[in-house]
Amino acid sequence: MRKTKGTMYLWLRLPEKFQKTGSLDFAERLLKDSGLVVTPGVGFGKCGEGYIRVALVTHDKRFHDALLRLKEFIK
Repeated sequence: MRKTKGTMYLWLRLPEKFQKTGSLDFAERLLKDSGLVVTPGVGFGKCGEGYIRVALVTHDKRFHDALLRLKEFIK
């Protein structure tokens, strides 16, 4: 078996202003307000709380749009 040098996921810490509401609330609001889907870290256990998991499974050209929407949501 070959060891991979990368993964298709990013683990991102919740922005400070969303830390108290938690990863599930953040993910739900992000979907509702911007149409972006992320996985709340709490779904992976208590150590995942405070993070979201982003799957890098779309066409490269869509990442720019997704990052702009994420930036706007965090404001």
